[in-house]
Amino acid sequence: MTRTQLIISALGGITSLLLFLAGLVSASITLPLLMMSILPVVIVSLGWGTRAGYGAAGAATIGVLISLNIYPALLYAFAFGAPAAYLGHCVGLSRIDDETGQEEWFPLGNIFFRAVLYAGILIGLSLLVSGFDANELVTTLKQQLEEARGDLAPDVQENIGTILNDMIPIYVSLIPFAAPMLWLVMIVLNLWLGAKIVKQSGKLNRPRFSLSEVEMPSYSVALFALSLAASLLAPPLQYIGMAFTGSLVMAFTILGFNTIHVMVRGNSGRFGLLFVVYFMTIFIPFVVLIIVMLGIADLIFKIRQRFLAAQPIT
Repeated sequence: MTRTQLIISALGGITSLLLFLAGLVSASITLPLLMMSILPVVIVSLGWGTRAGYGAAGAATIGVLISLNIYPALLYAFAFGAPAAYLGHCVGLSRIDDETGQEEWFPLGNIFFRAVLYAGILIGLSLLVSGFDANELVTTLKQQLEEARGDLAPDVQENIGTILNDMIPIYVSLIPFAAPMLWLVMIVLNLWLGAKIVKQSGKLNRPRFSLSEVEMPSYSVALFALSLAASLLAPPLQYIGMAFTGSLVMAFTILGFNTIHVMVRGNSGRFGLLFVVYFMTIFIPFVVLIIVMLGIADLIFKIRQRFLAAQPIT
């Protein structure tokens, strides 16, 4: 690496480290800070190259190890730093076609699909290694709330009782399904935002970075069916199946939204239409199922390709 790359790599690593540590101690904004902690690594990787990106991730990992201990360092390395640097590296991959002499870039769909698979593997293995047991976790959480319940007002105690009996088992059972969804959203948003930032600085070599171009292989539907079947088995296979199911559901959701964006492209009222779609998605959960089905339909019937062929991107 050049001297500039070393400096940028170190600064990116320090920034990522500070965001990660702040996320661990700031209870009110933990999730946003942790999600943003990989953005510096992505920016360094996209703007200053693969070595600088891995250097930033490595520097941040060492910083977490020194500041805390080995377990948070492993968490950062495998869930944040390494995948951010690797996917940033993939975005910058290109080759010269021997026949045309034109530069070809690593397909965004392949990058996206690798992120989808990594989300399932990461969460699935994490649940296995940690010895995750939904029933045991529910029991522990109920005991902790019961201990704190006696010091609360009667009306609050009644609400706590509802949470103990109804909500906790549901939330805990959804952890293997929701965790990969959240991770995938985090990595996609950071790659998109990082590309936007680096492009504004003139450092992004890739000419286009559009989520509407993201594709997935058709066999993703078969993989989804297998993961869904595995999620019906007994633990621990159930947790692995749920992890891949959650990751693929989020992937299909993203594809569904991409399809809608392409379908309304060129429409004078597209901003209003998109606002209605996103508004309904937030407040009417059933709409999410429709978006997922649209994403699956796009994989099978190539809906976006048909619309893009009719209205080429300028």
